[in-house]
Amino acid sequence: WVGQRIRTTATIYFYDYQDKQVSDREGNETRIWNAAEAESYGFEFEGTGYLANSLLLAVTYSYLDTEYTHFITNDQADLAAGNQQLAGNPLTNSPKHKVTVSGTYTVPTDAGDFSLNAVYYWQDAAYFRPFATWRSHAGAWDRTDARLMWNSTNFKWRASLYVKNIFDEVGVFDSVVGGPYENFWRTAGDWYAAATPPRQFGIELSYKW
Repeated sequence: WVGQRIRTTATIYFYDYQDKQVSDREGNETRIWNAAEAESYGFEFEGTGYLANSLLLAVTYSYLDTEYTHFITNDQADLAAGNQQLAGNPLTNSPKHKVTVSGTYTVPTDAGDFSLNAVYYWQDAAYFRPFATWRSHAGAWDRTDARLMWNSTNFKWRASLYVKNIFDEVGVFDSVVGGPYENFWRTAGDWYAAATPPRQFGIELSYKW
């Protein structure tokens, strides 16, 4: 588009699972069984374009809708509930919406190219167990990263200054029953959750042979 300055791709998909394998960590054991039936469908979009000769913008978006259509099993963390029909529950770790927006501004000089890159990522809420209870639920979270880069004129040397998770946001990317586990914290009873990394700063220097 626009003299090849803008490029877009889009994908629509649908999956119908039969005997889909599901894993669930309980204490020090991982339980694996076949969820009789499940479906998922979604849409993905990716676009990149130069808003100016030195400014590149990229956007990705995905929509995902999932559910078990027939799945009867018991929850080892709640045996009193007996066998449960999980039809209608979403598949594990399947946020409905995800968005990434990034921009890179590059300034060429006689000493090499200097670039400033920023990336924003956001994802919707998700469940980490097929039983979809509040204990295994994580709310939406986001993260912003930035990087200042220099590339030598011969593209052999590269240096970067970066900061990840600029605003020190906390997101949950896993939740399990039982523990304790390394890098997990107790949320309630025998439930533990793992958080996204905190703000990080760094310097990188590389040479390409």
